[in-house]
Amino acid sequence: MQQLLRPQNETQEFVQQVQYCDPNQVVFEKRPDGHYLNIRGQIRDTSGLQASIVEAGNQILKPVELKIVNGELTCIDGHRRTIVARKLDIPLPYILVNLVGELDTLDHMLISNVRQNFPYLILDKEGLIIGGLAYAIHQKLQQGKTTIQIARMMGYKTDRTVKLLVDLFKADTHVRKAVAKGNMSLKAFETIRHVPHSKQTAVLAEIESRVDEGAEVKFTKDNLRRAAKKQKSQSQPNLVMSDEQTVIQKLNNVKNQLQTLLMVHTPLGPMEKEILYQIKELTNV
Repeated sequence: MQQLLRPQNETQEFVQQVQYCDPNQVVFEKRPDGHYLNIRGQIRDTSGLQASIVEAGNQILKPVELKIVNGELTCIDGHRRTIVARKLDIPLPYILVNLVGELDTLDHMLISNVRQNFPYLILDKEGLIIGGLAYAIHQKLQQGKTTIQIARMMGYKTDRTVKLLVDLFKADTHVRKAVAKGNMSLKAFETIRHVPHSKQTAVLAEIESRVDEGAEVKFTKDNLRRAAKKQKSQSQPNLVMSDEQTVIQKLNNVKNQLQTLLMVHTPLGPMEKEILYQIKELTNV
């Protein structure tokens, strides 16, 4: 295939003219750890997208977005479409994007979040975050961006969602896996975000124990709140010896006050006498 690459004005941020290239000439950026610099993480099964493109007459209707790095066409947005174009051996439609100022590829991906459903998390086998919006946000924080700056870039009025995604790095592995699988929403995670790391697994286990074996578990705000409350109540310490002695001392003080009342005032009624008797029993007097 002949590459139809034309030089563009470097002062333009977006060049909306659709061009075509050989998809095999497109390069995917990689991070220092070897993973693709892609919010979606690895390029997995593309059979559904491939079938859709074949149905459309072997045409990719939505152009990918590329930029030029060291003279090479580098993918910014459209990794899966590029892979399918390679498999079908068809031209790849693209729009050349010129990132201006301090914007980089991750910035562009985060800006694209307002129109794409990027996953919150991509995990490796050990449950570590290697992709998704949370990873991209974490990278921008490492570059010195604030949560409010990132939120505005993504089109949010506040940084509440950004902070929730950052907190996933501190969450228990079981919690991250539930969010990555879609079994726990960000709003549901917010319910237990401040629960101690060591207790989060117990909260999830409490909910799973009530579900039939083999059934899919959905962690909602309500069942997480109830399970967290139960775990908190179970973790409350029982009275120790010093606490018991303190209680007994207070009961003795009350008993002495009642005895004083009995001596200097009108005799106590039946109810007061019953209370005095119970106090004497409790304090072994």
